[in-house]
Formats: sequence, C-alpha cells, structure tokens
Amino acid sequence: MMRPDGERLFVKGARFGTQNALVETLTVAESGNPPLEIQLSPQAGRVAGTVADENGLPRKDALILVFRATAKGAFGRAQPAGSTKDDGSFEIDGLVPGSYRLLVVNDQRAAVLSDGVLVEVKAGETAVVRITSPKP
Repeated sequence: MMRPDGERLFVKGARFGTQNALVETLTVAESGNPPLEIQLSPQAGRVAGTVADENGLPRKDALILVFRATAKGAFGRAQPAGSTKDDGSFEIDGLVPGSYRLLVVNDQRAAVLSDGVLVEVKAGETAVVRITSPKP
C-alpha cells in the first residue's frame, strides 16, 4: 500500500475479533461479525544471511527464492528474490512482516534446491539466517 505522499505502508498485523487474520482461516457469518482491524507500519523487514555448501564454503551466485509461508501449505506467493555475493552473503529488503520460507537454487544450470528455511520477519528489523545448500 502506498500513501499519497509516496511512502509505502506494510501490514504489521490484522485481527478479526480474536482471530489473527494474517495466519488463520477466517470464519465470516451473515451477520454479527467482529470488526476487521488492520495495523499498518511504514517499516518493512529484511532478511540477511549467508549461504554455504556442505563443507562450510561460501556459495556464490546462488539464487535465493522467498515465499510467504502460509497456514495451509509450505509456500505462498513468491516475494522479491536475491542472489549471493562472492562471500556467500545476501540481503533482501522490503519484506512485509510475517513468516517466509527461503530456498536456494545453486545456479542457473542446476535445479537443486536447499531444504526450505523458515524465518520470521518483523517490521524495522533484520532477520539473520545461515543456509547450507546441497551440492549441485
């Protein structure tokens, strides 16, 4: 969401009565529903970390895929992605606060994926992860 002045806003939280509207399936009745309360924040979250191979050596040029974790399944819609630098490090900014699953594609020729890493992103904070990727 963007404000008229161009500032981006992110959903920090959402409640539907006592239900967490971001992670629970909502039950809506014909009448008597509680209010839907949405908290917005100008602060996005970010993920930073390193990717190493099974020997602990930095994995350069590995593609990081970021998916919103959902209550029903392991993956939701793809979010911004990044790739690792020569030292295996990466940073992904502008993430809406919430749970994400990160996957590593070793390089463009190999479709080898790491096991997904689940990470919780909070507004204005950086979640730090270390991922070990399988050999291509």
